[in-house]
Amino acid sequence: MRLGAWLVEKGASPMRLNESQPDLEEHLENWIEADSTLVGDGIEIVARQVILDAGRLDLLGFDTRGRWVVIEIKAGFLYREVIAQALDYVASVEAVPPETLRSWLGNRLGKPLSEEVRQRVEEALRDERETDVPQREESL
Repeated sequence: MRLGAWLVEKGASPMRLNESQPDLEEHLENWIEADSTLVGDGIEIVARQVILDAGRLDLLGFDTRGRWVVIEIKAGFLYREVIAQALDYVASVEAVPPETLRSWLGNRLGKPLSEEVRQRVEEALRDERETDVPQREESL
């Protein structure tokens, strides 16, 4: 992919800036981390480049409803394998113990998360534990 840009000033002709071929995935990841509204309102990015059983996840977020948000960035076409990869990441995040999820919060971003976000995460982790369906053994 090639990107081009022009500088347009009042009263002057457009001037083409240098062409570039950026690493689009890395730039998108940086932009989304800096401004998560690019992918949705109310999402807080809490970790980046998270190592999961399913592979390396680009960004992990948390929304205002207390749900984890998995963000995988791909340049180019969207193939079935990419959808399957994202679903694998979702399953991997769901399988991570709460202590590990807590350790991820802000660790890969170099900045502390707001107290509000930490509280929402704690509530979600507590709710997940409380809503687990206990397994029963039944004898026949």
